[in-house]
Amino acid sequence: MSEQPSNVVFSNFVSARSLRRGLARLGEALHEHGAAGPFVPPLSREPRRGDRLFFTDESGLGRYLGREGFEFHPRRVDWPLDDKFAFVGVVRAAGGDPVPGRPLEELDRIERFPIILKGRHSWVDDRPHPRGAICRSAADVRAALDRFAREGFPASGFYLQAWIPDGVTNCWSVSGWFDAERPEREALLVTQKLAATRDGLGYALLVGTMPDPGGLVERSRRLLAALRYTGPFELEFLHDSLAGTFHELELNPRFWLQHSVFVEARDNVLLRRYLGREDGAGAASRDVLWVSGVGLLTTLARSLQPESRAVLGVVRDWRRRGAQILVDPPLPVALRLLLADAWRRVRARIGVR
Repeated sequence: MSEQPSNVVFSNFVSARSLRRGLARLGEALHEHGAAGPFVPPLSREPRRGDRLFFTDESGLGRYLGREGFEFHPRRVDWPLDDKFAFVGVVRAAGGDPVPGRPLEELDRIERFPIILKGRHSWVDDRPHPRGAICRSAADVRAALDRFAREGFPASGFYLQAWIPDGVTNCWSVSGWFDAERPEREALLVTQKLAATRDGLGYALLVGTMPDPGGLVERSRRLLAALRYTGPFELEFLHDSLAGTFHELELNPRFWLQHSVFVEARDNVLLRRYLGREDGAGAASRDVLWVSGVGLLTTLARSLQPESRAVLGVVRDWRRRGAQILVDPPLPVALRLLLADAWRRVRARIGVR
């Protein structure tokens, strides 16, 4: 199994595990709602009418939008659900300022590099789609397209996205619960990505809660209200430090990887809202640093590398300042995941199914 699909499985496992933990704290369980398994709803069983569904990926959500007889949020999505290039136009139409994107056909007109060859989709036929690549020339773009084509992902699944420097820490998010009909039910927080794999195009290793750096909450409210959105979400922004501006990047209309911050440190308010409960305010008590358990173990194993030392340094700094450190999944679970993935790789290499 390649690195990227493995990490996607880990991400959905973490998301589903956080759902189970959050529901358990409310005296409930996923199976009581008709949902279980690392993918929610599970790919192995068709939910029954009346089930309450919890989505951790657009692939699952897309199969049930518009279908009656199930309880879930969001009930409606009036924009292309999983097309990041199309979302650029959606943000502009709503008065936002998205990260600029251009079709591949304009490659020969690009004058400034690097540029991001960006995957338009997260999933294709329940298969995780490549996130993309940082390219420093048109030749790099073509080479990356050839590589992805050999993996079964045609050029039609990619577009060109402006590269905004500053590495990983220029990625910010507003996330939580938004209710277009009842704004008083919202529960929002701001986070900043502090470390990630693959120069920020991979998966988050560290995410910390932050004060709003410049009207991101209000911009998120305007966009979600324009989309008439109700449900759990994460809206990502990229910060251009040279211009001093923030640009909308992506909208995840579902439970996302770090939603456990609400479970552990915000009174579980996200699940309370999802279940229609009005208790729980979700007020911040102290700063929270979300740490990928899988990423932390990998970092410890490579602790002599400069990148790993930097990650561990961030964790130490946040701990010294009294922040709550949330490792998700916990290290014993993360170790089992890594060992299971290593065994799958060995079996695949020797041809054992």
